Parts: sequence; C-alpha cells; structure tokens
Amino acid sequence: MACWRPGPNLWFGVRLPWTLADPYIWDKSWRLASRLLMVMGITALISWRAFWVSTAHLVGLSCLYTVILYRLKYGTWRFWKAAGWSDYRPVGRCRACGHFQNLDSHAGLGRARCEACGATLPEPGTGLLTSWPPAAKKEQNLVK
Repeated sequence: MACWRPGPNLWFGVRLPWTLADPYIWDKSWRLASRLLMVMGITALISWRAFWVSTAHLVGLSCLYTVILYRLKYGTWRFWKAAGWSDYRPVGRCRACGHFQNLDSHAGLGRARCEACGATLPEPGTGLLTSWPPAAKKEQNLVK
C-alpha cells in the first residue's frame, strides 16, 4: 500500500464524496490511510487492544483529514453528484457574493465565473489558505 497509488475508485482507499471529487485530496488521504494501516498491522502483532485503538484513529483521522483538506481548498463542505452513482464533483464558493457554484472538475476552480455576480471564482484555497497546494514559506527580510 505504501508504494501502490490507485486513482479515485470505489474499491480501495478512503471512499468519501470529497475524495472522489478531487484527485489531489484523494492522494493526500491515501498517503495518510496507508501509513495508518501499516501502524495497525504492527500494533496487531503487539496487542489487540492497541489494534482497536489504532483502528479508531484510522477511521477518525482519515475521514476528518479529508473533510478539512476539502474545506481549505474549496471554502465549503458541499459537493455535487453528476449522472451516475460515483461521479462526484466539487463546489466552489464566490468570495464576492457567497454564491455556491457547481464545478465541472477540480481544475476549474480558478477559471470559472460566478453565475450570480460574474466575478471570477478565487484560486484554490485563497479564502482560507494563501496558496494551494500549500507552498513553502518565503523568507522575509526584516528591516530594523
């Protein structure tokens, strides 16, 4: 699991609507879940009590991490479902008027225009983060 990385699918991984709507969030949650599953395997060898504690961490942390990543990127917890039973798509929120708009894909966040006011939807994460994916902090020169 540590080396194998499938894309969003309905068989393996953290299968939540938020991960199925965005491949980047799927990849991040896959990495976390695979590490937690390795810890679960090691703790199963040590103690069953520790195994159940690590199982609770796997379920709680992987689901919570996914939802928080989606919220930071899109500014909302909303998603929408296109035709079919597994075709989840993200929803973007306009910073100017607060209107929610269905996006065709995760790549359309910085290019779409708001249907209500006509403003361009913000770049990914500009509402809650300064950049997406989070970039390394730049050094600031302080003048005394």
